[in-house]
Amino acid sequence: MRNKSGIKNYLMKKMIRIYRRDKVELLKPLVKYITAKWFFERYFIPINKYALIHPTKVTFIRARKITLSYNSIQFFNSIVDTELKHAEGTEYVVKLNDVKIIGRSDVIILDEKHVLYDIKFLDTRNEFEYSDSAIRYYKDDKCVLVADYAKESFDKGLIFVGNYSSNYYHMLLEIMVKFRTLDTLNLDKDIPLIMDEAFMIIPQCVEILSYLNTDNRKIITVTENQAYTIGEAFHISCPNIIPPNYKNITKINASSAMFDLSSIAYLRKLLEKGKPINFPKRIFISRKNASGRRGYNEDEIYARLEKYGFKLYFPEDHAMSEQISIFNNAELIIGATGAAFTNILFCNDQCKVVCLTNYKLNLSIFSTIAKYVGVEMIYLFDKDLILNEDSDLHEPFTIDLHEIDQTIALLT
Repeated sequence: MRNKSGIKNYLMKKMIRIYRRDKVELLKPLVKYITAKWFFERYFIPINKYALIHPTKVTFIRARKITLSYNSIQFFNSIVDTELKHAEGTEYVVKLNDVKIIGRSDVIILDEKHVLYDIKFLDTRNEFEYSDSAIRYYKDDKCVLVADYAKESFDKGLIFVGNYSSNYYHMLLEIMVKFRTLDTLNLDKDIPLIMDEAFMIIPQCVEILSYLNTDNRKIITVTENQAYTIGEAFHISCPNIIPPNYKNITKINASSAMFDLSSIAYLRKLLEKGKPINFPKRIFISRKNASGRRGYNEDEIYARLEKYGFKLYFPEDHAMSEQISIFNNAELIIGATGAAFTNILFCNDQCKVVCLTNYKLNLSIFSTIAKYVGVEMIYLFDKDLILNEDSDLHEPFTIDLHEIDQTIALLT
């Protein structure tokens, strides 16, 4: 088994190098044959174009225009227009015949030539990096996917898998939000939900699923990097545009991420699931099981915040019902940027939020939600860091403690 894995990794690396050199003709027939069950060469195609080419493969159930919104970030001691701006977007629902999905991926393999990857055709400025567990290489409309063929196949299912399905922010705003559309469709309740195993092992995710799966649909789980055939696959497009990553973070602007505010309103209805809990109104967000991708002077900041009556808050310690109540009752929230800020969805409109980050980037993934909910949100950044094309979005940072004092004084 170890030899097989080693051969696979060697051949895949070799093939990716050849693709990057645009020397596909150098791939020997034997290598192509050996890697056929792992390796998928396909072309991105938008759903409308594919439906014209293969009308028997696609049935549109719904397609409509929606309004997308975004706003600019308010940094400490800066003057900026934070009013919501708007743009036109689309949302659609289709039934796809005889396709493959890949666990922990947003890619749908349509046939032997094409794949559906919605975010590719929403990236109108070519600024996103397509960080997907199944995509090993892409250039223009060509992509190279890696997955193993799964032994299982399914007659039918609703596609609720995604590359970031175990990330709380992406899970809620890209996947769970699809229940809003599903609840308005007249689809048979015996059509199961197809979800990632990684999602189903997180108690808070399962709790949210229990709240939103009001039809009590059966759950089928799939494994990461396994490709499963589905006879009738129902795909609901995500109403929000949330980049998987960025090619050059200096190019990030407020409209890089945009939201259908009605989807935010739908998720905010989870407020009714809040469970009363005795918790301080001033909270400092931390993580016990942080990945270590982004370090900052957390201990130093918390020591300062304790004097202002802040208490450490660890999301993983609380059920979703408790998290909802903690944020809804909070008056002042401070923490480093991360998925835990998704819960500003549940804040009351008198709450103030301070987000700590590395660079001064107009990354509106939280600010737009805060603006819609009515929360005043201010960002503090590390003024000693120099932003350039090689800068890392997860660069460690240091926040000036005097700015912490000044911000608290301003907000209180």
